[in-house]
Formats: sequence, structure tokens, C-alpha cells
Amino acid sequence: MQAQDLTKKGIEKALAQDFTGAIKDFTAALELNPDSYDAYDNRAYIYIELQEFEKAIERISKSAEIGPLEEIAILTEEVELRYQELLEASEQTEKDQRIQIILIVGVLLLFTLLSILLIRTRIRTQASKIILEKQRIIEDRNQRLEDLNEEKNNLIKVLAHDLRS
Repeated sequence: MQAQDLTKKGIEKALAQDFTGAIKDFTAALELNPDSYDAYDNRAYIYIELQEFEKAIERISKSAEIGPLEEIAILTEEVELRYQELLEASEQTEKDQRIQIILIVGVLLLFTLLSILLIRTRIRTQASKIILEKQRIIEDRNQRLEDLNEEKNNLIKVLAHDLRS
């Protein structure tokens, strides 16, 4: 099989999203013809698709040595644009993650604050119940003391009456 045939086969595999097979075909084509600009160029496109930019740049550099400069400039620009897009997407993802973390922390703080308020309200309610119970006990004791005091006064009146008589 000739280098051109392997390059065409690699292109077909690349179009079918079989990037591993395409790279193997382009590599085999380069083994047969180390000066095959198309094999280097297409392999660089595959590495761009796989987001392996360092390998893509290596292949572009090699194709620059043997191929037309206009195509290489376009390919280089495409690699740079894709890299820039990925970089921007990565930065946006980082921003989104930071916002999510801030929201989660905010929700946790709000939950903690509400929990503290709920606990504080329960404590106050329990304290109020205890105070009301103690107040009832004190009122009962006061009533008992008043009753005993009145009974004592009645006994003293009876004794005073008996002593006069």
C-alpha cells in the first residue's frame, strides 16, 4: 500500500471519528514517505480534535518544514483558536465552581444561623415553662402561707377570747 492510500484511509477513519485508527494510518504513511505533508497535516488535525495540543504543534512544525506555509499558518491559527476557546471555557468553569462554592457556603451559613435561632427559641421556651412552673409553685406556697397565717390569727383570736373570759 502506498503512502497516499494510507493517508486517504486515515482521513476516512478520522471522518468516522476513529481517531486512533486514523493516527495509525497517518503514521504508517509517514513510515513509507517521511516527507508526506498531508500525513503530518492530517495527524495534526487529529491531535487538535483529541485536544493534545503539544503533539499537534509538533506535527505542525514538522509539516511547516515540508509543506506550504499558507496551510500551516491556517492550521497554527486553528490550534491557537481552539486552545484559546478551551482556556476560556476552563476559566468560565473555574468561575462557575467558585460561585457554586460561595453559594454552598452561604446556604450552610444560613442553615447554621437558622439552627442557632431555632435552638435559642427552644431554650427560651423551655426556660419560660420552667419559670411559669416555679411561679405556680411559689403562688401555691404563698396561698398556703396565707391560709396558715389566717388559721394562726383565728387561733390567736380564739385564745385571746378564751383568756378574756
